[in-house]
Amino acid sequence: MWERVGILRDRASLERALRELAQISSARLSPASRSFVTLATLVAAGALWREESRGGHYRTDFPEQDERFRVHSIQKLGAEITTSPQINF
Repeated sequence: MWERVGILRDRASLERALRELAQISSARLSPASRSFVTLATLVAAGALWREESRGGHYRTDFPEQDERFRVHSIQKLGAEITTSPQINF
């Protein structure tokens, strides 16, 4: 995660992280390790989707903020990322 999805991110490193995480997830993992790989996959996929830099998320290939991404991203495994201007808990 630090090397591929760390503070400085770009499309190539994020795509590589997703490939590596898919390979790791095909192994026999403990429940804790499976949870880590699932969370890491969601973080990497969200970072790849968000083609901008905002807050602690910095994309070297998209260094500026993009107002299209001034939304909350909503993720589920195996589903497209959706957005919402606000989240009601």
